[in-house]
Amino acid sequence: MSPADNLILAEKYRPKTLDECILPEKTKNDLHAAIDSGNVPNIVMYGPPGTGKTSACRAIANDIGADLLYLNASLERNIDTIRNQVVSFSSSVSFGGGLKIVLLDEFDGMTLLQQNAMKGVVEEFPNARFFFTSNHINKIIEPIRSRCVNIDFKIDNKSKADVAAKFFKRVIQILQKENIEFEKPVVAELIKKHFPDFRRTLNEIQRCSASGKIDVSVLADHSVETFNTLFEAVKNKDYYTVRRWIGANSDVEPHILFREIYDRAEELIDPSTVKNLIVILSDYQFKAAHSVDPEILLSAFFVEMMNVVTWKK
Repeated sequence: MSPADNLILAEKYRPKTLDECILPEKTKNDLHAAIDSGNVPNIVMYGPPGTGKTSACRAIANDIGADLLYLNASLERNIDTIRNQVVSFSSSVSFGGGLKIVLLDEFDGMTLLQQNAMKGVVEEFPNARFFFTSNHINKIIEPIRSRCVNIDFKIDNKSKADVAAKFFKRVIQILQKENIEFEKPVVAELIKKHFPDFRRTLNEIQRCSASGKIDVSVLADHSVETFNTLFEAVKNKDYYTVRRWIGANSDVEPHILFREIYDRAEELIDPSTVKNLIVILSDYQFKAAHSVDPEILLSAFFVEMMNVVTWKK
């Protein structure tokens, strides 16, 4: 067994070139325009999680033969990271004589002090380029953004069908290579459920394929009946049942649950309080992106929902 066989699917099948990346045409064209001129700029890539920002950065480094330093910026909370790793790497000569790329992944997780320290570093080393990824560009300070080409990875409505179709084709190829049995409609439903988070989709497909087959049984984990049990407890303001449900269904991502509630709001909620529900859904959707403990986040959400929502009889 090769080391690659032990990798999770999202890493094992990460695109090697920019052309292999599944992106909206405009996003891919913007990236090509940025690097094909021969003078690669510093780039901020921003947008929802799992949409290919990190993969695009790595692919560009491969395409141009650059040395790459990868740092998960959200985990590097010490100013010495910049001094000891970024500056050291950027100031040395590339093994191949070309550019060096510093990839600061999830840069919006860096402290304000670290971000400010990066301002001068970005312009100091002529043989280095800096790629920043972020889910929330407003959390990157303006002096960094102004020193970079800013590329949005959000998938607009016009591009969704095309991108989803290409991703479906890629997933089918992966399943065939892995010799995993599957039913195409079930794979399509899993992609629809998690779109546009490709990484989350591949992780979920890998989890579902543990038995060696992806069939309709994997879609039954969180049926309408399961959600109805939760909604009935919320309606009755039975907090302890709600809390037990959250603990027993910890594999349900908050954004999936929020979407289920949003889609069924008009069916279940009195029209006079649907607007209140949408406001708190939006608030907790944002909070979920920064939450350390999703169980506590969902508990807080349902407590607030109990207080502001009136249910239909």
